[in-house]
Amino acid sequence: MKRFAVIGLSNFGFFTAKALFEDGSEVIAIDQDRDRVQEIDPFSTQAVVLDATDRESLNTLGLEQLDAVVVSTGSKISTSILICLHLHEIGVKRILAKAQDDDHAKILQKVGATEIIHPERDMAFRLSQNLTRPNVLDFIPLAKDFDLVQVQPPHEFIGKTLMDLDLR
Repeated sequence: MKRFAVIGLSNFGFFTAKALFEDGSEVIAIDQDRDRVQEIDPFSTQAVVLDATDRESLNTLGLEQLDAVVVSTGSKISTSILICLHLHEIGVKRILAKAQDDDHAKILQKVGATEIIHPERDMAFRLSQNLTRPNVLDFIPLAKDFDLVQVQPPHEFIGKTLMDLDLR
């Protein structure tokens, strides 16, 4: 069973924690706001009211033993930077951090974030793909010039083997 923590339970963090929990993962949900923590409690293994900018408090949770920690704090950039630094220093191996812009992303990587998330940018791209390519069911960018694309096959392809189709 995979084990994660989500720090910051605004919309993105809340739905990330909930989705991970519903997928069968253990989830530690962390926020300073008691109401948010109470709201996520049914959708987490452990819901904790905690100031994640306090390194000593973070240290008590054993986060370094988890598969990953998602940092999804609000609009105050310094908060996510400090949290990522603390997570890196306590030995968390995989830190996914939500960035507001490219400069924020660069700083997060320098202080220990291993992966950067741009939710609005990523969803805008995905929406654009869905609107302009209705036959594309799923789209995952892999590298600069490579994507993994799942498409709905044309009707004339259904029931035929790849050899029958003679795709070239």
